[in-house]
Amino acid sequence: VYATDLEKPNVLWIVTDDLGCDMACYGTEGLHTPVLDQLAAEGALYTRAYTTASVCSPSRSSFMTGLYPHQVFSKNMRIRKPLKKKALPEGVDIFTPYLRDAGYAIGFPGHPKKDWGFIDPKNKPYDITDWNQLTQKQPFFCQYQFYDTHRVNKRRSDGKVYPFLACPEHPVDRAAIELLPYTPETPEAREELGAYLENINLLDMKIGRLIDDLKAKGLYEKTIIVVMGDNGPPVFRGKGFVYERGIRMPLIVRVPKGFEAGFESGARIDELVSALDMAPTFINLAGGKIPDYMEGRVFFGPNKQPEPEYLFA
Repeated sequence: VYATDLEKPNVLWIVTDDLGCDMACYGTEGLHTPVLDQLAAEGALYTRAYTTASVCSPSRSSFMTGLYPHQVFSKNMRIRKPLKKKALPEGVDIFTPYLRDAGYAIGFPGHPKKDWGFIDPKNKPYDITDWNQLTQKQPFFCQYQFYDTHRVNKRRSDGKVYPFLACPEHPVDRAAIELLPYTPETPEAREELGAYLENINLLDMKIGRLIDDLKAKGLYEKTIIVVMGDNGPPVFRGKGFVYERGIRMPLIVRVPKGFEAGFESGARIDELVSALDMAPTFINLAGGKIPDYMEGRVFFGPNKQPEPEYLFA
């Protein structure tokens, strides 16, 4: 696929906790998300992307292996004693070693959350945790974790939960928030949702610093950027509920100029995409061989595969 490793694109895979489709490019008002909006304008925004579970450990176990949670013994949320975590099934691994075999340096900077429901596999999952060290390698694959949008439950110094200003640079007007029909009209509900939305503004600023660093290092046009969430937002009927709000995830893909993406810049794509699709897609983009056991498909790039008729969660 590639003549040399130097021709291979870097991949920055941004995984965020508890992030729903709540940003300006998805139509949410009152937010300040210029970085994510710009990535969507330069790339593609997927409107029907879903996780396989509505809570983090089963979901993460799934997208790291390309298999459903029950197939890797991770259907339960965090397996604790007296139950014991199991090893992955024979012949199954997380996807990062397949990228290493294809010549990639594997990075895991940012928040160090794995939260897999199985015993760590024998193969080393990641090589480098320092962003600056990783970006000196070519090509690199980076799973960059952000925790900012996780459940808003921080307390003030006086012990009260509300109000909580998550992003003073870009505050969200609680009174102007549009509540969904199933959200109760209470000050607490507005505060909870407002703090969550402010954390998205904060997330956008932090992703912006990563993008600026890529540009300063001359790597922006050598790097595929994929942004997604691990499950729905931490609000009623979201995280923990197998409703649309609990399993629908934001998905933005931005590819370097000249790379065959399979979409035009600024595209809004309504194909069904599963978080399961990440593993086979990344292996394929790296020029590796996708193992036969994986359930997902290559959802963008020169070897894009057809959309499925259904998804499951």
